Amino acid sequence: MELQRFDNAIRKVLSVSKEELLKREAPQKRTWKRKGGQVTDEEIVQAVRWRYRICNYLFRLGAIWILAGAIIRFLATRYDWWNWQGHEIELVGFGIFTAGLAMTFAIYRCPVCDHYLSKYRPDKKRCAHCGANVR
Repeated sequence: MELQRFDNAIRKVLSVSKEELLKREAPQKRTWKRKGGQVTDEEIVQAVRWRYRICNYLFRLGAIWILAGAIIRFLATRYDWWNWQGHEIELVGFGIFTAGLAMTFAIYRCPVCDHYLSKYRPDKKRCAHCGANVR
């Protein structure tokens, strides 16, 4: 009995043409309503990538300044460069890093519902609040 059901299911799958399967599996273009009008999934993904790129750039820039400050500070104390300590470069790095953190909370949000897109959300491809595709 079960073998017969399995055989029938296979015959159904094999009888469907490739074009029909592609039509069924093709993602539908959706539009989302928001305050400024409607947006498509592609526009949402593009906006989220742009916002992520800005935040990531600030984090990396801050880390580079902190690392450069640590290296210069080590060299300044090692080779006694006019008693210069090099705290300023590290402070600039921490300032840029803090600005990156503030920008992350400010702009790394869903373009549809304006909720924060946490790095630790369960589904990385969708917004946890409205379900919009963000990746």
